[in-house]
Amino acid sequence: MSQSKQPIPPGLDGLIPHLVCDPCAEAMEFYKKAFAAEELARMPAPDGRIMHAAIRIGNATVFLVDDFPEYCGGKSQSPRALGGTPVTLHRYVTDCDAAIQRAVDAGATILMPAQDMFWGDRYGVVTDPFGHSWYPGGNDGRNEGSVFPEFIVLWVHGVSAGRPRADENRRSSSSGIRCATRCFQPRFKRAQSSLSRTQTPSVNGGPEPLRGKLRISRSAPTTS
Repeated sequence: MSQSKQPIPPGLDGLIPHLVCDPCAEAMEFYKKAFAAEELARMPAPDGRIMHAAIRIGNATVFLVDDFPEYCGGKSQSPRALGGTPVTLHRYVTDCDAAIQRAVDAGATILMPAQDMFWGDRYGVVTDPFGHSWYPGGNDGRNEGSVFPEFIVLWVHGVSAGRPRADENRRSSSSGIRCATRCFQPRFKRAQSSLSRTQTPSVNGGPEPLRGKLRISRSAPTTS
């Protein structure tokens, strides 16, 4: 008797980023060094390019592929060919500073140094050598607890101060935004009272990617 096949492979039941990397083989080695990625599979094409690859970063699976413009209307699809990417990859880590330093040591470029944000997380931005943006973040205990998950819940469901709103308002994102803002207004005001504006050093002589970022000055001291 033949065994029935599972429609969803084990461990692949969530959203899976599928990144175009040029060259893909080098990207896989970079992700191993930068993010402790584990290689799960790779399928090379006859010309040596990789048709499909899979890695695991933490508990998340990421698919990778080389650039194949001949199958995309003659247009390259890698971030470097497109001049950037609107997609960001957020990852919660236990030590944001260490995660960013490890990525930099492997060859990543810092777009925003690690810093404490008003919503409670320590957060930074790096771009890898293949044009993809990574946002490591998390709460390491030096800042107030993260309010970001609660903010999203309030935004989506329209819950005000822990009490459900009317069903018709629960479907309204605008009402969710208003109630989320009301709930966290005291938190934002406390953060604003201890924020100082800083300037981001330019990267490789280019323009400052983020101007006037907000840093919580009561935490780790800033360096000039």
